[in-house]
Amino acid sequence: MNSPPRLLLVDDDALNREVALDLLKELGLSADIAVDGESAIAMAGATRYDLILMDIQMPVMDGHEASRRILALPECRETPIIALTANVLPENRTACLAAGMVDYLEKPVSTQRLRACLGRWLPAVSALPSPATGGGQWLLTALEAAGGFAPAAVLDRLGIKSEKYPMLLSKYLEVHGQTVAEAGAALQAGDLLLARRLVHTLKGTAATLGLEATHNAATRLDKMLAEAGDDKVVGALYRELAETDCQQRATLRRLLATATD
Repeated sequence: MNSPPRLLLVDDDALNREVALDLLKELGLSADIAVDGESAIAMAGATRYDLILMDIQMPVMDGHEASRRILALPECRETPIIALTANVLPENRTACLAAGMVDYLEKPVSTQRLRACLGRWLPAVSALPSPATGGGQWLLTALEAAGGFAPAAVLDRLGIKSEKYPMLLSKYLEVHGQTVAEAGAALQAGDLLLARRLVHTLKGTAATLGLEATHNAATRLDKMLAEAGDDKVVGALYRELAETDCQQRATLRRLLATATD
């Protein structure tokens, strides 16, 4: 393949898309963007993509159904689709493969694992050199000291330089400042599907950016919602997530403000 491979990235979360695009950029790649399954079907029908990266839990249409419909298009029958998901259970992987996806990347995705996965389906990618990893700065040390954060692991996993990290954290505050409150409103309204989708998205993004405490709290609530657990337990886990989210966002705002002074 002489020209760079043409990729489509399908994800409803703006921050997840930005992180994924940064990872691809580290590999010398770029991607077109679809924000839900229906958009992905339309774009795949109009453009011949060499590979599609597909989030699973999305509004409008999830990744499983979108993959089935894309692969039903005559021009897309051989297009490799790789699942991007924070769900790590064997049955989740089985569901992705049953929908026609050829591979599976667990969030948070590292540059190395992305490179290896793409290389299995795109020979041109397997020949790319490994990206260099940047070092840590004051913000990383402050976050480590605050507890509940794992910034050094993020830089190592994503292969990004330390000056990029504050921008991603600021974006997190912008995109997910109201996610927990929205999940709470959905729970109050009895919309468990929406509540779980919001919590699941937060779980994956928090893991990607090293907000370990938020990720752990969201994981516990996501699991209970998936099991349709007791309302009292769900309520307690939601309050735990809300408190953790509030504390971690406050820490980020304070440290990011200090870092820019």
